[in-house]
Amino acid sequence: MPLPILKSSPALSHSYVFLALALLLILNANAFAQTPSSWPSSQALSAFSGEVSDLVGIWAGDCSQPNGGGYVEIINRTHILAVSQTDSATDVTFDRLEDSWLNHSEDSYRVDGGLLYYQSADVPEEQAVAEKCRALPTSTSLLHGETTTLLLAMPAVQAACEQSTTICANELIAAGDMADTGGLNGADLSRLIRIATYLGTAEGSADGDQILGGQAISLGLAPAIADLVLRSFDYDADRQLSLEEITADGRLLGAGSLSVTDSSSDQLQESLEEGMQRLEGLLRMLQ
Repeated sequence: MPLPILKSSPALSHSYVFLALALLLILNANAFAQTPSSWPSSQALSAFSGEVSDLVGIWAGDCSQPNGGGYVEIINRTHILAVSQTDSATDVTFDRLEDSWLNHSEDSYRVDGGLLYYQSADVPEEQAVAEKCRALPTSTSLLHGETTTLLLAMPAVQAACEQSTTICANELIAAGDMADTGGLNGADLSRLIRIATYLGTAEGSADGDQILGGQAISLGLAPAIADLVLRSFDYDADRQLSLEEITADGRLLGAGSLSVTDSSSDQLQESLEEGMQRLEGLLRMLQ
């Protein structure tokens, strides 16, 4: 879900942000569209020995330090978000596990007792290089907290998508429904737009200024775009989007019924992607 415009331009187009939101909601292939059967195994990560589930969570050099001891890494079953901080700079990377150091380092890593151990071929004794944190260190929580919360919620959503498209879609809505109202209100949509913007900016790598710039832009635009989405799809005028409203127009989405019984998250993803591509085209016409 690359959003290179965030790294080179002071303004976001409505179509880019709306597409980012759509891709986030449907677990797009670049970021979230993996189910348990396609999660990387420990054998697939050449530098890590152990179960991938052992890696899920928040890791830092020192959880008690505001900056995490210089680096913080958020890992779910498919991706890793890394934040490194010094007094003068912040760097952020967002990669698939297969593209990260867990798969490409010449050294070896393992998890034991809440600690991540590292062993170099040049040093015979392994060292603990990170510890598992209960929450984000304080200086990283404000800027990176929303994205972290959603990333760590995704394994449960991905597991639901292995069961049926109906359960998958309901869990997707629940992941964004902060007030547990059964739908996405304006604040929920704004939050998802901010997260989509963050991940689009961080994909590959970005510096702290780029992350802050993207978030500043989305903070201003997200409420307006969320209102546009609500006015476009909130058919019962209750100021929130339900799953039924999002998939109401079968001619637009080409999704048909979501009440299929087989494990077909790919079908849901493909049909919604097609609909979102058409929506993006409509938005381009309005610019």
